[in-house]
Amino acid sequence: MTQANNKVAHELFNAFRNKKPIEFISKTYDLNEDEAYLTQDE
Repeated sequence: MTQANNKVAHELFNAFRNKKPIEFISKTYDLNEDEAYLTQDE
């Protein structure tokens, strides 16, 4: 998993766990299509 991919997964998990909204991932990270699918699969 790439560094950006790992950070995205961590933020998504924290938002789910804390039940708090987050900014759109695309405003913070620039993932290519392959990295985005890897995040989804993790």
